[in-house]
Order: sequence, then structure tokens, then C-alpha cells
Amino acid sequence: MKQRVEKDDLYQLHLLSGLQASNSGERLVYVHAQMDEESDCYEKSLWLLENEVSRCIYQKQPFASFLWEDEHTLLIQKPTEGQKSAFVRLHLETLQLTNAFTLPYMVVQIKKIKEGSYAFLAEESIQKNNEDDTIVLTQIPFWDNGSGYISGKRNHLYIFDETSQKATALFTGSWHVENLTVSDTQIVCSAQEYTTKKPLTQGVFSFSTDTLKQTQILPCDELQIDAVVCEQDRVVFTGTDMKEYGSEEAADFYSWTIKQGVQRLLACEHYAYCNIVTDCHVGAATSIIMKNQTVYHLKNEEGKCLLYALSMDGTDTCITPQANMIRDFAIRKQGFFTLEMEANSLEEIYVCANGCNTRATRWNAEYLRTHACMEPKEIVYAAKDGSKRRGWILYPYGYEADKQYPGLLSIHGGPRCAFGNVFHHEMQMFASMGYMVFYTNPRGSDSFGEAYADLRGKYGTDDYEDFMTFTDAVIQQTPALDHRRLGVLGGSYGGFMTNWIITHTERFAAAASQRSVANWISDFGTSCIGFTFDPNEMQTTPWEDVDRFWKASPLAYADHVKTPTLFIHSLEDYNCPLSEGLQMFTALQYHGVESRMCLFPQENHELSRSGKPKHRLRRLQEMADWFDAHLK
Repeated sequence: MKQRVEKDDLYQLHLLSGLQASNSGERLVYVHAQMDEESDCYEKSLWLLENEVSRCIYQKQPFASFLWEDEHTLLIQKPTEGQKSAFVRLHLETLQLTNAFTLPYMVVQIKKIKEGSYAFLAEESIQKNNEDDTIVLTQIPFWDNGSGYISGKRNHLYIFDETSQKATALFTGSWHVENLTVSDTQIVCSAQEYTTKKPLTQGVFSFSTDTLKQTQILPCDELQIDAVVCEQDRVVFTGTDMKEYGSEEAADFYSWTIKQGVQRLLACEHYAYCNIVTDCHVGAATSIIMKNQTVYHLKNEEGKCLLYALSMDGTDTCITPQANMIRDFAIRKQGFFTLEMEANSLEEIYVCANGCNTRATRWNAEYLRTHACMEPKEIVYAAKDGSKRRGWILYPYGYEADKQYPGLLSIHGGPRCAFGNVFHHEMQMFASMGYMVFYTNPRGSDSFGEAYADLRGKYGTDDYEDFMTFTDAVIQQTPALDHRRLGVLGGSYGGFMTNWIITHTERFAAAASQRSVANWISDFGTSCIGFTFDPNEMQTTPWEDVDRFWKASPLAYADHVKTPTLFIHSLEDYNCPLSEGLQMFTALQYHGVESRMCLFPQENHELSRSGKPKHRLRRLQEMADWFDAHLK
């Protein structure tokens, strides 16, 4: 008999990321990570995939990033120490390491221009250093999730000549640079200049690799830029003018050449990167790649993420129609390497060529073979407007039709994210514990078009209606679900919605609210994204219409709560600051509602996905104990 999925199984999962192919496309290097109990961290190593065989090439030594120098050599950045960044070269045929160079900068991104020449971004402070331990704030945002206090910090652009050991500044001062990319002829980036309030928009700039002559491709006040790529003399970038759906709308594709100027290639209805929710991945992923005047990019569609090819005439063609969820990709000599989750499976690397999709790694095959992973059952239901919607339900381990089971409504974050038919460890654990876990993509979710994702000014209305309708449908279609023993849980937007649900209905017997928003007024001034995200979502500011902010806040209705609620929050969560969870917890305690709050030090908004292993397990145990106590 297969084993139940347990919380400790996180230690058995293999997590892949960082796919980078060599210039020939014949070799692929990727990052392998696995949680380690003894060190309480993620042990990372580099692996080389060649001829569909993987071998370890770099392990037991920490690294920050890597890039291909040539077909046989990797440039590896060691973890930054102070204001220095050291680089070594890994020679793939011998696996020998040699020192490359050290830069007196905190390098956050580096690209090779040509032999011995590099472009890099360095984090630097434009504020005067304090002589004591005080923290001085001079801008908004003043902190950033995962980075801490960032007031006065900027990413500056340099080029470095290894022979002369000289670094030349291209953007410094109050300029902040992102999205660095290079070709044989140009260095391209997005950049913005500010002193106190960071703008939403960025310009796009190009520098000649020969003369360093600057060309402004796009003014700084037109588009919010997501990604930039270039090939030869052409630049392609994604950006939005935010005019129709606000600052969260999907970015369109634009192309630029000197002769043609800026032209829009494609108007997008979905984000051009993977936005499908799972708790079984860590590390960076690629959003867009350009090769042979074709832009390859990801697109979320109805709970799936597929790979598309965009030509310079605006034709956008899906090249992986049978895929389920692609999170990362690289261009192969013939076809592609993809990092994919097949239906209800864990991540593996695939080789896509000639219409075939062949699995090239089997890191997680043994786990899936030995563990009872419940297959999601699709639930089709009718929304209030009559439209057909889909959701899923995981039946419990050892399910018997004549028994009654407690249920958990799981809510994703975002809200512009989406659930799909992918392996989600947390949900599988609850199913193994005897719960029916059900989940859907309400209005506000990504992958169903911009109109569907537009929740501005409607938080707690359309989305709440969808969740209640879905819950009714699941109860109606699932006789074994005990409607008297229902719980609800979610994080980020899912935490907000959990707070909203317990303030507007008593149908759930227990709740777990994680990294939540409780009060839009306070969130505006404390969240690292609050001063931009909140006015966009509320369609006003606290000074223009404070009532709208308050009426959309679960805290305003906290005196209605009867549901026993567990609150989980990270002390260094700057997306949804600790004060949000504390306010909701205080309100429930004040009104005599059973509640508990578990705080995690040295963790941020990503606790459930990339937090310290022991903290991730404690989080799961807190929720398991809470729901068992109130639903069983």
C-alpha cells in the first residue's frame, strides 16, 4: 500500500529551477535544491543535462548565480560578502575551478557581452551611511519583501573589462536599473529616476557595445515594464500603460529597432510568466527569450501555463498545447528544454522537439511511486450569472462513499494567480489526513482574461459570491462532504479572503488566515506595495474616500466573527505586514472569539514556499492541529 503524504515529505521533494542552455543548445545547466533537516536550509547544486543524462557539476559550495561563458565554461558568482562579489570559472570537462575576478560591488545581475567584457547591476546606496545603527528613511517604498530596508538603495549599471580590471558606470545616482540584457551590439535595460517616491513606469535604454552611446528607446513616463530582451539590433519588451485595467493588468509586447521605432506586437490577456500556484518549487525562472527574431514566452490559460512563440509580425503560436504547467524553459538546439509539472505530478525537465514531449529527468518519480497522491476531481458548476466555472476536489486518503468527511476550502493568493491541476503538497497532506480539499479560481484570478481578473473596487463582492456558490456546488455534488464540518484557509489575498469570509458568514467551523490583509487603510502606509497596489485595487486613496477603504476591510466587520481562527504571519513580511495579522487577531481576542496566532521570525511573505524547512513544517503542523481540533 502506498504511503500517506506527510508534512515531513517536504524533505523528500526535489526542487528544480534556473534552466540555462549553452549557446549551441546542446547542453543545459540547472539548479537542484532539496530541504536539509540538519542545516535547516535548502542544499543547492548545479547539474548538467546532456544527451538526456544529468550529472552533478557543482555541489557543497554556495553560489548566488551562474552563466555560460562558452560551451565548456560556467561563470559562477559566489555569495556576496559585504561590498564585494567574487566570481569563479567552472571548467565542465574537468570540473576544475579557477578564480575569475572580484568586483568591489554588490552584484545583483551580470551578463557577458563578449570575451572579457561584462555588464552588471550593482546595488548601491545614495544615502549617507549612518555611523550608528539607526535606520533613516527618505523614500517609498522604504522596505521590500525578502530584501529588508531599501531606502536610498538603487541598482546601478556598469560594464567591466576583465583585462584592465576597469568598471565603467552607465547609470548611477538616483537612477534605478532593472531587466539587464545584452546582444552582440547593444546593452539594454529598463531604468527610472526618483528621489522620494518610486514611480510605476520605467524607460527603456540601449547602449552600443562599441561606443557606449546611449539611445532612449522608450520615455520613462509611458509604460510599466516587466521584461526586456534583445537580439542583434532589435529590442523586445513587455509593458503596460495601465489605462484599461490599472497597474496589475497584463503587459503587452513591444518591438523596437532604429528604423521602425517602437511598435506594439501583441496585446495580452494573460501574464507572460507562470502564475499557477504550487508550494513545490523554489528559485528563479525565465519569462521571455528571444532567438532568431522570435520571442518565446509563457502564457497562463485557464489554470495551465503554456509556451508560445511570438513572431515579429505579431503572430503568437502555442508550441506546447499538450502541456499542463511550464514554469521555466530554455532553447535547445532542436526544440526546447522545459521545467514542467504534468497533471498532479512534481517538477521534472522535459525535452520538447518535433511535437513530442520527453521526460529527461526523474528526480521525483520514486516519491510519486511510493506515495498516495490523490487525483483532483474536476467540479463544474454554474456561477450566479449562469456561466460555467471549474474547480477541483481532492478526496481523502482511504475514501469510502458511505462515510462523512470534513472539508477545507483553499484560497490562492494574488488575487491575479490561479490554481491548476498540479501537485500541491499542503493540499495532499490534508487529503491524507482525511479532509476533502476543494478549490477554484474565482473572479480576480489570472488565466481567464483581463475582464475576469479585474477585481478593482470589487473585493469581497464578486469573489466572495463565487466562493459561496462554489462551496454550495461542492456540497451538492459531494454527498460524503459534511457541510457542518467545513474549514477555510488561504494566504496573502487568500488570507484577506479568509478574513472576509469569517466576517460575513458562520458556515465555516474553523479558519486559518495567513499573511493576510485586514485593514486597507493601514496596509496602504506599511506594505512595500501598498502605496501603489492599494489605490489601484480600491480605485481611490484613503484621502479621497476613506470609507471605501474601510468598507472593503475585514477588520470593519470583525465584531461579527464567530469562527475559531488561526493566524499565521512572518515577522519580516513586508508585502502584507505583521500589523495586518495582529489587528485581526486582536479584534477576535477583544470580542471573545477563539483564536491563536503563530509568528515566524526571520521569515517573509514566502514562508509557505521557500521558508526555512523547520518553519515550513511548523506552519503545516499548526494548521493540521487547528483543523483537527475543530473539525474532527
